[in-house]
Amino acid sequence: SGARIAGERMRAGVASLAPPDVPAPLTVSIGIAALKGIHKPLSLATLALYNKADEGLHRAIREGGNRCVVR
Repeated sequence: SGARIAGERMRAGVASLAPPDVPAPLTVSIGIAALKGIHKPLSLATLALYNKADEGLHRAIREGGNRCVVR
């Protein structure tokens, strides 16, 4: 998906950075979510979107980090 491609580009961009004062490689874990057809009040839809992205982030971390997970 386009979101996964964008997330992977961000992850690769951060990984390519090499700040001189940072001893280890930089890594990024990303959780991405999208809502299809909003059938709830906007505030509930926003909360659902946040929760889905947060679940993706935690899954990326559980799977070893430095990855992008789309929920």
